Amino acid sequence: MNEYISLLFKIRILNSIKASLHTENKNGAKLPVRVFRGSRFSLSKSSKIKVESGALDFGKKWGKEPHRFTYFSLGQGATLNIGGNFTVLSGGYISVRKNAALSLGSGYMNNGCQVICDEKITIGEGVDIAPGVVIRDSDDHEIESGKPKTVPVKIGNRVWIGQNAMILKGVNIGDGAVIAAGAVVTKDVPENSLVAGVPAKIIRTDINWK
Repeated sequence: MNEYISLLFKIRILNSIKASLHTENKNGAKLPVRVFRGSRFSLSKSSKIKVESGALDFGKKWGKEPHRFTYFSLGQGATLNIGGNFTVLSGGYISVRKNAALSLGSGYMNNGCQVICDEKITIGEGVDIAPGVVIRDSDDHEIESGKPKTVPVKIGNRVWIGQNAMILKGVNIGDGAVIAAGAVVTKDVPENSLVAGVPAKIIRTDINWK
C-alpha cells in the first residue's frame, strides 16, 4: 500500500513538472501548475501557459469527498493565462480548444465544473464558482439565425456563481454580481446584481455578498 501511495505521489509530481516546464513563468514559483492525483493535464506542443503571478492547483480533492477524475485539455495554439492563485477541485472538465484563450484570475472552481472555451473566456479576481457550474463561449452547433455560434465570455471580479448555473456565450458578468443556483445566464449581468431563473433575470441590484 505504501508503495502504491508513493507511486501516485511520484506521478502527481511528474505531471506537475511537465505542466510547469510548459509554462512562461513571471512569478518565479518552482511549480506554478500543480496537478493533483487522478487528473489528466493534456497539452499540445504549440499551446502556452502564462503565469503572471500565483499558481494553479488542478484536480485538488475537497475535504473527505471521494476523489474524482479531473480533465484539462489545451489544444493547438491555445493559451492558459494564470493571473493569481486559482484552484480547480476534482471532477471537473476544462477544454481550451484550438487557438482559444482561457484566463484565470484568482479564486476557485468547485467539484464537477465544466469550462468549454472555443475563443476566449476570462475569469476575474476573487471569483467563487460552486459545484456543477458550466461556462462556455460557444453553442458548438447552431440554428440558422445569422448569429455567431461563438462569442467571448467575461466574468468580473468578486463574482459568486451558484451551484449548477450555466454561463453561456457572449455573457459579461459585472464585478460583485451573484448568479443564483440553477440559473441559465444568456445576457449581460450588471455589477452588484443578483440574477436567477431560466433564462436568468435581475432579482436585486446594489447587493454586497459575503
